[in-house]
Amino acid sequence: MHPYIELLGLKIPSYAVMMYMAAAAAIALLLCRTKRAKLPMKESGYLMLMVLCGAFSGAVLLHAITKLPFVIEKWDFFSRHIDLMIPTLFNGLVFYGGLIGAVVFYFFYCRAYKVDFLLYADLFTPSIPLMHAVGRVGCFFGGCCYGMEMPGGVSFPHSPAFASDDPARLVERLPVQLIESAINILIFLALLYLGTRKWKKGSLFFVYLMMYGTVRFVLEFFRGDLVRGILFSLSISQWISIAIIGASVAALIIINKPKQKIM
Repeated sequence: MHPYIELLGLKIPSYAVMMYMAAAAAIALLLCRTKRAKLPMKESGYLMLMVLCGAFSGAVLLHAITKLPFVIEKWDFFSRHIDLMIPTLFNGLVFYGGLIGAVVFYFFYCRAYKVDFLLYADLFTPSIPLMHAVGRVGCFFGGCCYGMEMPGGVSFPHSPAFASDDPARLVERLPVQLIESAINILIFLALLYLGTRKWKKGSLFFVYLMMYGTVRFVLEFFRGDLVRGILFSLSISQWISIAIIGASVAALIIINKPKQKIM
């Protein structure tokens, strides 16, 4: 792992660099797709701004929610070190929180300004796995979202998830971040191909949710960190995946349901 990139004497967190690159890639792709679809570039710009704001807000909020049980469990410590509580709760991002936050902000923007929700959702969709693929490389460099123990794997000696004297820093682990990054690239390519076919509005967006939800549910079994929380033997992310898959299947059925002809 490479937690920092040295540039002109400055040590810049690799995670932050990859997040900025991920956002830039997503925006560039969206603008290209907007131009090809002959839709207003200004509208896509506003929507992307709202999506990024929602994604950041949701990602930080869900991270705080998943960390809250830990803070409560260690309340004796945090009550004496209030200055450490805020970084513990908010110094991190959770993808599903970002996805949910982005959809919420996007939905209310579309409703307020009468923008076609499903049309632009399909336009945005390929940008999501592309951004996620780049972002997961940042997770690998930063040492978060690491995989289960595996001989011959990768250790994360500088991971912020471990104390400086924790021997877990040297444990070899499955680089699940890179596996998820590669799968997101495949999803991205699949969506570009599917986008060339005739679909009813919104279908591409819900196909993505169904695909990623399935992938994330499986990959969670190979994660080694517990930051997402566990509920009834499944991680919180797995429960969210189940909900997203179910909702997406239902949405696809409704969207593609043949209209009955009135006799």
